[in-house]
Amino acid sequence: MDPADLGEDTDMGGECAAGLEGPGLAVFDNKLFCIHRGHGSADQNLWWTTYQSGSPWTDDQQFPGHTSGAGPAVVVYRDKNGTQNRLMVIHRGYGKRAAGTDSAEVQARIAAEEGAG
Repeated sequence: MDPADLGEDTDMGGECAAGLEGPGLAVFDNKLFCIHRGHGSADQNLWWTTYQSGSPWTDDQQFPGHTSGAGPAVVVYRDKNGTQNRLMVIHRGYGKRAAGTDSAEVQARIAAEEGAG
C-alpha cells in the first residue's frame, strides 16, 4: 500500500475504532490489517478487519477462542526459513490464558480470506 494512495483521512469505520483500546495496525500483503479488542466494555474477544486502497474495510471477523485483557500488537516478520512473510498478533490473554501469540490463527484466517477472494 502506497501512503500517497490514501489521500485525505480515511475513516476506520465503527468496527476497528470501536475497541476499548487503540487497535494494532500493520501493512501486510498490500493490506492494512486492523486487529482490535471488543465492541464495548463486556467484549474481550479479538477481532480483525482489512483495508485495501480503493476498497471499503472488510467485515469485522472474530478470532474464535481468543480473548485479551488489553489491546493487541501486530507485527510483520519473516519466517525462520526466510521464505515467507507472516503476520503475528501478540496479546495479553484473558482469564486462564495469560498470554498468547496467534500466528497460526492469523495465517489460517488470511488463507481463508484469500481463498474466498
